[in-house]
Amino acid sequence: MDVREKLRQETEDLPDAFVKEVLEFVRLLRTGKSRFETDLESALQRLGADSTEHLEEEFMDYRKVYPVE
Repeated sequence: MDVREKLRQETEDLPDAFVKEVLEFVRLLRTGKSRFETDLESALQRLGADSTEHLEEEFMDYRKVYPVE
């Protein structure tokens, strides 16, 4: 039995909510983005120019204040 068939069998009797989680994980693997990142990007795109400018000012020195170790 190949891996894809095994995956089909293992998810066949799962509740829809669990299958949706599996699907979300697959999408994460494909894009490298979590649903949070995708939702955040979508929300940022809906912001007006004033709000976007304000956020850019708020986080201007973020990397200096919170450096990645």
